Amino acid sequence: MENNFLKFLLKMAILVLVGTTIYIFYSWPYLQKYPQIELSKNDLYIEHEENLKDFVVTDSGLMATSSDPWISYSLEEKIPVKVIEYDVADINSLGGKCLVFDNDAWLYTGKSLKNGRNYIYIHKYLGNWETKNFRFDLVEVEDATIQIDRIIINSWRGILRLTAMWFILIVAFAVMTLYLIKILYKSLKILCKNERAFLYIKKLICLVISFISASFVQKYMRLPDNDFLWVLISLLLYYLFSKEILWDNKLNFFFTFLFSAAFSIANISGYHVVTNGNFYFGLMTENYVTHFTKIDFVGFIILTYVFYKGFGYVCRLISSISDNMDLREEYKKVSFEYCIVVTVFILISWLPYFCVYYPGFIFPDSLSSVYQALGEPLNNHHPIMYTLFIRVCLNVGMIVKDITLGCALYTLIQMVYIAFCLGYMICWLKNKGISVRFCMIIMVGFAFMPFIAQNSIAMWKDPIFSATILLWSLYLLDCVMSKGSIIFYDRFYIFKSCLLILIICFSRNNGFYLILFSEIIFIALLIIGKNKEYLIGIKKISASTGIILFCVYVITGPVYSRMGIADKPVESLGIFLNQMARVVAYEGKMDEEDKQFMDSILPLEKYPETYRPCVVDRLKWDEDFNQEYLNEHLNEFMSTYFSLLIKNPKLYIEAWILNTFGYWAPNYWEFFADGGNIEKGDLSTFYEWDHKGIEPKNLLGNIDVSWNTIFDYQGTTIYLAVINWLVLFLLVVIVTRARSYIIALAPSLGLIATLFIATPYVYWERYGLAEYYLLPVYLFILCMVLKKQRG
Repeated sequence: MENNFLKFLLKMAILVLVGTTIYIFYSWPYLQKYPQIELSKNDLYIEHEENLKDFVVTDSGLMATSSDPWISYSLEEKIPVKVIEYDVADINSLGGKCLVFDNDAWLYTGKSLKNGRNYIYIHKYLGNWETKNFRFDLVEVEDATIQIDRIIINSWRGILRLTAMWFILIVAFAVMTLYLIKILYKSLKILCKNERAFLYIKKLICLVISFISASFVQKYMRLPDNDFLWVLISLLLYYLFSKEILWDNKLNFFFTFLFSAAFSIANISGYHVVTNGNFYFGLMTENYVTHFTKIDFVGFIILTYVFYKGFGYVCRLISSISDNMDLREEYKKVSFEYCIVVTVFILISWLPYFCVYYPGFIFPDSLSSVYQALGEPLNNHHPIMYTLFIRVCLNVGMIVKDITLGCALYTLIQMVYIAFCLGYMICWLKNKGISVRFCMIIMVGFAFMPFIAQNSIAMWKDPIFSATILLWSLYLLDCVMSKGSIIFYDRFYIFKSCLLILIICFSRNNGFYLILFSEIIFIALLIIGKNKEYLIGIKKISASTGIILFCVYVITGPVYSRMGIADKPVESLGIFLNQMARVVAYEGKMDEEDKQFMDSILPLEKYPETYRPCVVDRLKWDEDFNQEYLNEHLNEFMSTYFSLLIKNPKLYIEAWILNTFGYWAPNYWEFFADGGNIEKGDLSTFYEWDHKGIEPKNLLGNIDVSWNTIFDYQGTTIYLAVINWLVLFLLVVIVTRARSYIIALAPSLGLIATLFIATPYVYWERYGLAEYYLLPVYLFILCMVLKKQRG
């Protein structure tokens, strides 16, 4: 009995939570469309008696000297009006009826006043009120007195009352409609005693719903406006809707539904993003977010249902496919010989790129590290350990007085390391039951995909960083699948894990936060999953990870600061800075302290021309941007950030959308054709800067064949947002079916979190390079988890 009551309370709590969330999304556009303006009695008449007509100010408030008194008030600019709140402290027995006038269009509405809060709503038959000149008629009797504390135009309380009433009516209508459909369904079933006739009616209704849903899918997924495509989508949806999805438990249903809702929001938000394709230089008039409308709410409901059915069907399909695969969890040591063969094959396949673009792609970031490696003062903006690695390579080249050879040595070491990590992954998959045929397909894909080869010869931090994440993820997966016993099979397991963590932390600055995120997940699982077999190894991994994190924090924090080589905080504040800049550029709400701080880091008048919605660099690299002031006033920066957030939530959300949509908007199909991963690094700058005698050349020559055309540095690949959603979908599958696998997914989730929070640019594939390397592993985990559940 008690368990049933607790289940009932849990269901009610979930229902309230879901209902509240939907209501917030429903009411949010209204709160943004109708800005609140509060007028105190000082604003209305005490300090501006010229606003009064036939009113006199007395100790008890206002007294009418005629039967037609009023207060007039003018704003600086027109605003849309939906509700006006009157806070009446005292009104005498003569009473009063309040009328509010739009002096521009001479429209009015009103109601009788009483003590307390009074709300006057602008009904639809009055049209869309948009005015700046108001007239408030408060009483209709001479000598009547009234004390008004304040008048609030577009009171948020009034807006919420109105939207709550509409929301309840919509919910009631939806419930009633569903109830009527249910009655109609049962009635038709009774009337149509012939099961075949009933089946035809059911299919007809399903087909109609499919055609309607297809229109929304086509619109919000930004698919071509083509009638044939619409019919095709309709037929696919009809097939999908006709399939019954059976869930093993309510947890699967709940999390799949939440994931579908989030995926719908991502598509609808991506639909409202408008750009001119010039993300680096595009101004706020060229890259912006269009207004959300009521039809988006309808689209949200339809898309959520479509994706819910779709993801459920995908799970069932993959589960049935994985049944025919002989996947194994048992730990088996990777064959070193096989790994070397695969590594050599991949490496040889990449060599043409190395020869054509010898000694590798060198960017402005590369040159900054080269300058430090050659003796300029060190700075952790580019990790010190990474710079020291470059110094070792350059010193080898300098022995024979050829700095270009030193760069080539760096590139070759990087190529060998990445090829080895990929080769290890392919052999690891073979040990887990993936067929040799599929392993060869994966090997050929990584060997001949231009995008992978191009990154292997790029002097960036990302390739080594990403390959190490791949290796560490496999190590974590071994621990999970062996239920911790790998620590006893491989006595160097913890040492190798710590070594990989150190490489991750010291090859990119966001590596520390990625490992910290993973450690939080480890600790959470240790707390939640007591006495679980798989936690045997995680306890040791978590302990060693915590020690490494502490050491890295001490080295990169106090030690580097003492040496004067610590990175500047501005580098990790990118998105926050862009959100604040958008408020200034759009002349959002700011008090004097906010304006003073924002003016201190960049003159206020420069924000509209300096702020770029899709990139942070143009702002922080502006010649007038005061980085020193920002670095010395971090506490003031954070207080200003939250101050502007409270006043301008809509602008903050828009700024985040425009700065990150390339990593989460799956319907921005243009990024599938983006081949500028290398080009975004700005190769041309190499010849404009002091390149220290580094001489790129084509070792193959271009006498008979244009090798640069065959091995072009423009290479398209899978849109990163799609992979991110695959990882999040995998998370849902894992949480509801095999929670221990979250451990192996932790580094990928940490990487995605850093992209969503701290990316400096709207879309750059190299930031998610580890996810491209890990793609076969994601698919393996998906098949393994669904196979385990089915088993």
